[in-house]
Amino acid sequence: VRRLLAHVGVTAETLPAARTTRMMRVTGPSHYVYTPVRGLFEPDFSLGDIVHSGQLAGRIHFPEEPERAPRALVFEDAGVVVCRRVPSLVAPGDCLAHLAVDIG
Repeated sequence: VRRLLAHVGVTAETLPAARTTRMMRVTGPSHYVYTPVRGLFEPDFSLGDIVHSGQLAGRIHFPEEPERAPRALVFEDAGVVVCRRVPSLVAPGDCLAHLAVDIG
């Protein structure tokens, strides 16, 4: 919005040049991480991270069973994290992460 206002002369603000758009795509189901169990999700990554196949995505903790070890979840493929579920209660089938790769 600020760039548009400066362009049409509403403001005299000088803005840095626009960045190039990064074109990305999802290659298939392996670019998603879903939870197979109910529990509390603890992510081990951040938005924008570059991740690799087999890398730890996070853990599912079991608040109702504190003696039960957390269940580790891993990324099935490599890519850039473009979406991440916040740490929260999850149920089977909930999407926890979404990856994409550069086009070209």
